[in-house]
Amino acid sequence: MTDSKVRQYKKLRIEAFDLIEKLVSSNAILTSSLEHNEKLQRKCLASTINQNTIIQNMVARIKHQDELIMDLSDDAIDQSKKEIN
Repeated sequence: MTDSKVRQYKKLRIEAFDLIEKLVSSNAILTSSLEHNEKLQRKCLASTINQNTIIQNMVARIKHQDELIMDLSDDAIDQSKKEIN
């Protein structure tokens, strides 16, 4: 090999190693980002499930309260009818 080819080979080899280092670094950054996003996604899912449970419990309480109000209303109507008669 001539000196110019040797220099060119060394230059290409250095550039190739630089690219490999950049790829490894990028891969580490992307992996970390992916892990962080997965963690956020799990937290979001847990929060969504928790909020859904809270909403379902509220709906059940509201339905129960509506039933109590309807029972009281029915009792009040019955009482009014008795008083009229």
